[in-house]
Amino acid sequence: MPIILHARTEKLLCNLEQPAFLFRADTLLMPLLTMIVYLIAVGVLLWLVNTFIPMAGSIKSILNVVVVILVVVWLLNVFGLLTSLEHIRIGRT
Repeated sequence: MPIILHARTEKLLCNLEQPAFLFRADTLLMPLLTMIVYLIAVGVLLWLVNTFIPMAGSIKSILNVVVVILVVVWLLNVFGLLTSLEHIRIGRT
C-alpha cells in the first residue's frame, strides 16, 4: 500500500488508493467534488454579476481580477502550496 509522508513532520499524508480526497498531516481537508462545486458556484456568481448587474467596464475588470486572485490563493492553500496563510491572523487573537 503506497503512502506519502509529509516532508517536514514525516507524518502519513494519504493513501494513493484514495485520490478523491486531499490530505494534510493526517487530516481530511476537502473532498475533490466539493472543491469543484465551489469553483462552479463562484464562476456562475461571477457570470451573473457580469451579465445582469450594470456597471462600468473598468469596475467589472477589477472585480474579475480580484475574484480570480482570491480563487487562485484559495486553491493554492487547499492544495497545501501556500502554507504561510495558516499563520496569518487579522486583529487581536
